[in-house]
Amino acid sequence: MTTGRSVVFFLVDEGVVLAVPGSDAALDRFQEAGGTLAADRFSLAQRGLDKAPLRAGTRVTGMDEVAGWILDPSVRVVWH
Repeated sequence: MTTGRSVVFFLVDEGVVLAVPGSDAALDRFQEAGGTLAADRFSLAQRGLDKAPLRAGTRVTGMDEVAGWILDPSVRVVWH
């Protein structure tokens, strides 16, 4: 959480490898601060990580849900 707003960090494509526990200390701090980590279901499967243990609290989602986030007028999206 930053300034009272919830933050979702969505991992897609090669970024989903960061959903593996212990992969990134900055993501550890992000989650400890209340941020939500989400990972793309398709990307996980393409990299053989769909059955792997993921960081605690990681939300596995599809692009249909991401589209809902993007189209929600109350959501501010930053895409990198």
